[in-house]
Amino acid sequence: MAETVDSLSGSIARPLSLGASGRSYWVILDGGNTTFWLVGDQILARYRRHLMKTYGFTKSEVSETQKTKKSFKFGNNHVLESEYMAILPAGILGKSVRLHIYVVPGKTPFLCGRKAMEALGLIIDFGDNKMCAGHDRTWRDIPRSDKGHMLINLCDVPRLREKPADITLLVEEQSEVLFVNEPLGSTGCPN
Repeated sequence: MAETVDSLSGSIARPLSLGASGRSYWVILDGGNTTFWLVGDQILARYRRHLMKTYGFTKSEVSETQKTKKSFKFGNNHVLESEYMAILPAGILGKSVRLHIYVVPGKTPFLCGRKAMEALGLIIDFGDNKMCAGHDRTWRDIPRSDKGHMLINLCDVPRLREKPADITLLVEEQSEVLFVNEPLGSTGCPN
């Protein structure tokens, strides 16, 4: 089993699990995914609970939404519909942000798509397994999941309430169906 370096502490760790781990919340970097941010409603509920329990946000602070209508096609020709976006606080590579995240039914894990990575100015060095954000150029080791997915922490700031930048990532209107890199499994999650 490959070891990874915890980007918060710098210590060697076993591969990380998706979701909450202490004050961290790990999500998948999905460069083959053309969307911005995407998550299943059941996983979104977990993240909202994590923000309230761990960081003291109120329910109203993590319940903002915006109506939308977008289809997401997964690798096995399965399509999920998003009828709204969640607008949530997050901290990515030391920067407080408010993310606009497409929400689909089920347990699809958080996916940070290529356009989201571009908007964050994310730089990935695949050879050295490191990443940094354009706003600070501090290189960090890329944590990995037990399946080898590159991960990013949605709670990677000292205090999530500090001056969040609003990351409004809207998809071009000419694209009615967006493609997600992985096929959906029987649970409604990418394999």
